[in-house]
Amino acid sequence: ALAYHPYPEDLRNPRAWDDKSAWFSFDTPRITFRNIEVLDAWMKRPAARYLGQFVRDVQFTEQGPNSPDYSEEALRDQAACMAYVWKKMESLDSISMFHFHNWEDNRHEGGLRIGLRRFPDDEVDPRGKKPVWYVFRALGTSEQSETIDFAKELIGIHDWDEVVHRGTITETTSKDRSTTAQDPS
Repeated sequence: ALAYHPYPEDLRNPRAWDDKSAWFSFDTPRITFRNIEVLDAWMKRPAARYLGQFVRDVQFTEQGPNSPDYSEEALRDQAACMAYVWKKMESLDSISMFHFHNWEDNRHEGGLRIGLRRFPDDEVDPRGKKPVWYVFRALGTSEQSETIDFAKELIGIHDWDEVVHRGTITETTSKDRSTTAQDPS
């Protein structure tokens, strides 16, 4: 299996759907939550398969979108990002796991707030559950749709199928990059 960390291009900004340097081509400068379909397609190439036959699992280890602060907007964006990446993962059969890191915000993470809960010494709500906690808990359950529905408006979609890139992942030449970076499909 391959362990991979497709954080957004800006670790502090959970709005991965806005990433500009995550293209849907094999020569993309980075794989983020926005273009994980590229990683799935790469893993299915014969050269990446085990014994040239078996697609290796991809495990997203030590993952978690950030909430830049505890404002309502930042917390909603963090929760929406978790819903976004999950809905993309559901359609990609090489990706078998998402390990959320950290279970609570940690003051030794360079200012990031990538936990499911607030800092243990938070003045307002020590170890309080952030909205992403409720999203993560609902994923893969009968409560999933109802819990993550709020995120569609933030992401700018009407249906979850819109977040998954269904086009071909190609080798791109530098002249094609400007259009690839702008293409949300």
